[in-house]
Amino acid sequence: ALTAASGRPVDKIMPSFIDQAGEPLVTVKSACVNPPAATSAPTRKGRRSRRAPLKPEPKTQLTVTQQRFWDDPPTTKKEQTWMLPVCVKSGGAKPFCQIVSQQEQILPIAGCLPWIFMNGNAAGYFRTQYDKADLQKLISMAATGLNTQERMALLGDEAALVHAGQENLAVYMDLVAAISQDAERSVVESYRPMLDIIHDYALTAQDANAFHAWIRSTFQPMMAKVGFTPAPNESADAHDLRSALIHILGILGEDPETIRQATTLAEQYLKDPSSVDASIAKNVLEVAARFGNEELFEKYLAASQKATLQETYYNIRSAMAQFRDPKIIQRVLEISVSDEIRNQDAARLMADVMQNKDNEQVAWEWVKAHWPEVEKKITMSSGGTVVLGARKFCSVDASSDVQNFFNEHKVPSAESAVKQATETINSCAKRQPRLQSELAAWLQQHSSANRSAGR
Repeated sequence: ALTAASGRPVDKIMPSFIDQAGEPLVTVKSACVNPPAATSAPTRKGRRSRRAPLKPEPKTQLTVTQQRFWDDPPTTKKEQTWMLPVCVKSGGAKPFCQIVSQQEQILPIAGCLPWIFMNGNAAGYFRTQYDKADLQKLISMAATGLNTQERMALLGDEAALVHAGQENLAVYMDLVAAISQDAERSVVESYRPMLDIIHDYALTAQDANAFHAWIRSTFQPMMAKVGFTPAPNESADAHDLRSALIHILGILGEDPETIRQATTLAEQYLKDPSSVDASIAKNVLEVAARFGNEELFEKYLAASQKATLQETYYNIRSAMAQFRDPKIIQRVLEISVSDEIRNQDAARLMADVMQNKDNEQVAWEWVKAHWPEVEKKITMSSGGTVVLGARKFCSVDASSDVQNFFNEHKVPSAESAVKQATETINSCAKRQPRLQSELAAWLQQHSSANRSAGR
């Protein structure tokens, strides 16, 4: 019926997505082709022919291939093809749409395009990997030539390719730098999770200062425009953008001014939650806690015990997992297994502490040492949450430790959670050295460029 109504081969397109697993990866390379000059026909019949060269019409030739996208490719891969609608965008021209049905296909487009984007309006269900030259052109104009949805799609594709080892992390960092002044909340929130991953897994101690400096120099200008105080009649997107920037600058950039402002607002919130904009409450509490001391922790604890609204209670409790003093962390874990915490909330608090990269070792050793107390707080539905608290660990030894511990201490209904946690840990351990090396090289180049520009 859809085929008949649209006049498009929907009946051939949909089975290729429904009847096989996975999502397509489209790889593309463009080339500007200038055909040789042609000759004109004779001007008059019967007279001596006079042929004049015709002006050749240049075109862009896209070489498009498709295969299944794998985050962690298996040793043997089955060839897969889709009936894949793609819409090529370039400049102000209307997207050129075509169905790619072969493993490799040539798409000719009139004119030499300055750049190409394969997923016009981000409507297609596939990932795209561009030739190096095409990608650099795309990055240079992404901020002005792509709409919001297209910028989000490009960020998502590049993050996935970096994760899978099919793209260098440096390219992703270049892309974020190129669109870092895009104040669209949805765009900022598209790259924020990847920046968290980079911070937690790719950043080494020796590169920390350079990374923090890059974060601050990149995002302080946008924060200066947004400010910590909402303007009258400000949109919901502006509120969410401010919240994201507080996290980026405070947690990832360790920006002193953001930490100072967040701590002031957090203490204000602890006294009167209604005095702080609700959209930033969780992030200011987390930033303040990350750099807070025992005195501030006591204020968090007292405020959580007096909280009358669930939102206030959960904002404060989850932020408590961000403190980094081992003594404070042990107190948070002790609270999580006490009668003070409801069973349904205990697992989440333990998992939050374990998933803080600065606390994971202290937290994991505590959980193992106090397992009888932890086990008493686990319900049929929350056991998997505790197990998945370990999924952010990132070493082969940690994977074995988690596997062995939960083989010996069975958690009801958590078999799949154990498998998921260990697979995630092993995957992280496999890619971490590559990410660290790529980030270090990019930061060194970036820092050198900054020094040269400053001279």
